[in-house]
Parts: sequence; structure tokens; C-alpha cells
Amino acid sequence: MTNEEFERAIDFVLKSQAKSEARIEQTNEQLARTDEQLARTDERVTRLVEQVSQLSDQLGAFADTQADIMRVVTRTFEAQAHINESLRAGMNDLAAKQSRTEESLAKFAERQSRTEEALAGLAEAQARTEEALGRLAEAQARTDEALKRLADSQSHTDEALKQLAESQVHTDRRLDALIDIVQSGRNGK
Repeated sequence: MTNEEFERAIDFVLKSQAKSEARIEQTNEQLARTDEQLARTDERVTRLVEQVSQLSDQLGAFADTQADIMRVVTRTFEAQAHINESLRAGMNDLAAKQSRTEESLAKFAERQSRTEEALAGLAEAQARTEEALGRLAEAQARTDEALKRLADSQSHTDEALKQLAESQVHTDRRLDALIDIVQSGRNGK
């Protein structure tokens, strides 16, 4: 082998090595972008967890409101029972008892009004909860789609790495063959 052939062979090996290094650098950049996408996905998942926590707090408030309503309704029924007992026991003093009954009915009406207001608030809270659940479902669908795209990207990266490894093996074989040629050329001289 002449010096010129030897230099061409070395130049070829160096160019092949440079191409391999460029492919490795490109793969590293793709991996860095994939890591950034994973970080953004983690941020989205964290925000979703926070939203679920807020929704849980809202549901807790809803439960407290419902407990208050149940207490008001129970007191209302107790007051109504007391009114009924007063009516049965107080026939002798009908005028006085009638006045007390009207007062009790006014209180009942006030409690009923508060109960209706509480029920209206409960309906609004339920509507907001359903709306929040809808938004949460949409966010989950977007997250699922992002994870699918990330998995596809990972698959493409794996394929690129596989091709790069095969290229490296091929380059190594050619380099070994070149070394053998060079060494046999030296031994032949």
C-alpha cells in the first residue's frame, strides 16, 4: 500500500468517525429534548394533582354544607313536632297557643327559606363540581395524548440508537479491515 492510499484510508476512517460522532451528538440532542418533554409532562401532572386536591377541598366543603342542611332539616322537623304537640295540648287557651303557633310557623318558614337557599347553593356547588370534573377529564385526555406522543418519540429515538449502533459496528469492521491491510502491508515490506 502506498503512502497516498494509506492517507486516503486514514482520511476515510476519520470522516467515518466524524459522521458517527455527529450522529451520536444528534441522538444526544434528541434525548435532551425528550427529557425536556418529560419534565413538562411532570409539571402538567403536578398541576393536575393540585387541581384534584382543590376539587377534593371543594367536595369537603360540599359535605359540610350538606351536613348543615341536614341539621337544619332535623331541627325543622323537631320544631314541627313540638308545634303539633302544642296544638293538641293547648285547646283550652286557643288564642295564646294560636299566636305561639304562628310564631313557630314563621320560624319554620324562615328555616325553610334558609334550607331552600342552602339547597340552591348545593345545586350550584354540584354544577361547579361537575364542570371541574369535566375539565379534569379533558386535562387527563390531553395528558394521555402527550404521553402517547412521548412514547412515540421514545420509540423513534430507540430506532435511531439502534441504527447508530449498527453503523458503529459496520465502521468498526471496516476500521479493523483497514488496520489488517495496513499491518499486512507493513509486514510485507
